[in-house]
Amino acid sequence: MNGLPQGDNGFHVAPDQVTAHAQRVERTHEVLDQALQAANQRMGYEAFGLLGLAFAWRCNETMEGMTEALRTAIDTSNYHVSAVRKWAEVKRVDEESIGTLLGKIGPK
Repeated sequence: MNGLPQGDNGFHVAPDQVTAHAQRVERTHEVLDQALQAANQRMGYEAFGLLGLAFAWRCNETMEGMTEALRTAIDTSNYHVSAVRKWAEVKRVDEESIGTLLGKIGPK
């Protein structure tokens, strides 16, 4: 299967695991950002001679579509990282609160 206990669906993880996931997504975000920067540094069609002139409009259209897709992926990864970090923070607070409460009612 997917390595998760049946019925778990991945929601019963330690806050540190959630934070580690956010860090992995951040690294992916950095790669996407570098790709977008590279896409914005494209050469002009004249750099490719006559072949470039013949296909300039098509290549530019394709690059614009790819650049827009990269921008969307970057925006989405920003949102995902923020949401996962907030999830880890809330989960950590919940676990600490539960631990404190259990400590108060536990054997003395």
